[in-house]
Amino acid sequence: MPNPAYLFVQVQHTGKVAPRKDVRTAIQKHVMRDIGASRRGRPRRKAIDKQASGQCQVPVSTGAIMAPSLVSGGTRTNPFASYPIPMNSDTFFLIDYSPRLRPFRDTWLPLGLSDPALFYEILSHISLDIAAVNPGYSDRGRSRALELHLLALRDVNRRLEDPCQGLSEGVIGAVLAFACFSHIAKDWKSYEAHMEGLRTIIRLKGGLHKLDNNRILRLLLSGIDVSASCFNNAPVKFPLPLRALSQRREERQEVPWWLPVGDTGGDNVWELVFPSDDTLAEIFRDVATTIMTVKLEHSRSGRPLWQDTQFVRDYIDPLTHRLLDTSIETDAVNRSNFVNECSRLAALLLLSKIRRASSPPLSPRIVFTGIETDRLRALLARYYSEWTVFKPMLLWVLVLGALEVEGEERAWFCALIQRTAEEIGLRGWDEVVVSVSNLLWVGEVLHAEGEALRGCVWMEA
Repeated sequence: MPNPAYLFVQVQHTGKVAPRKDVRTAIQKHVMRDIGASRRGRPRRKAIDKQASGQCQVPVSTGAIMAPSLVSGGTRTNPFASYPIPMNSDTFFLIDYSPRLRPFRDTWLPLGLSDPALFYEILSHISLDIAAVNPGYSDRGRSRALELHLLALRDVNRRLEDPCQGLSEGVIGAVLAFACFSHIAKDWKSYEAHMEGLRTIIRLKGGLHKLDNNRILRLLLSGIDVSASCFNNAPVKFPLPLRALSQRREERQEVPWWLPVGDTGGDNVWELVFPSDDTLAEIFRDVATTIMTVKLEHSRSGRPLWQDTQFVRDYIDPLTHRLLDTSIETDAVNRSNFVNECSRLAALLLLSKIRRASSPPLSPRIVFTGIETDRLRALLARYYSEWTVFKPMLLWVLVLGALEVEGEERAWFCALIQRTAEEIGLRGWDEVVVSVSNLLWVGEVLHAEGEALRGCVWMEA
């Protein structure tokens, strides 16, 4: 039987096919042909096994057999997919690992299907994730993760010797994944080395704009940069991916208000709070716009935007990026700018609450703020008595600081909350909540934690 003629299908949006009966019928027949062949016992199409000479292959182990409870009941990512490395039961087990990695599957996995080193590193991360949540698989999972990590490192080092292959987006993605691996392990020396290597590769490639056509890679680069910078309260290393963010926002068209990421002109009340820092005033205006959007969307439709991972990545993470990029060096903080720095740190704490709230229950997002709270306490201990104007802002800063700490540190912040509240005439904890809510606050995210401070802040009602 001769092969039928090719049918070319034009689509405007991924996954959306024109509602023509002949087109849909042809697609259904094409899909059912492979399914029918599989049911009749014909061998499934083999995964790609075209590897560069000398490339290491993944050794088979008994991981998939020893941990059957982790297999996700037939929810394989794509049984007909082609993979950039030789696959076996062990690597298929990692790919088929439960739906808890769904956000991971939507970002790293599609990127990794185009490059063997990046794919090895992705499998390494998955193995680490399994080891973290399954004690019985811990030692074996960490060992497998290290094996896969070494395979990725060898492949990247081999290609870096070639001036063409060493500048590919696959290599950039793999080095970025190495940095992520170091971030998870809190190996900051290694992380800095990988990020410096990334900057060198991107510079030799022609600049960051060369990645604009690979939106997933560009957004991942920014996401990891923001995450690690938050952990260290350090300036970000790469600028915001404004083009990628704009494109994705236009495509989604789910949020009824466009949220700015830069100067949009017009009056800005935050200029009264930060008269000597226009950049920080602009950022706070955009933070306020975002918080208002979250509140309005929740009151209008009941939709909790803070639980929308995509919303947090598109809007909250870029604001975090900008706040990190405007930090003031410790030696440069003085009486004229300590209010700005304390407010910036408090805004980072607020956004960290929202970023945590967006995490799935089974895969919480680790957002470390210890450096921010330590620095905030040090600044307040030195300059608290000199904060003489706009005391409600000081109260907001203190409440957010108290929410992020425990024990003696929380008691320290709470003592200052009580003192400040009494100075501005507040007569109870409920009035404190009203005061901070009038600034930047998401009650649905912060209310439960805020109630825990009620007993700590003793005030006459």
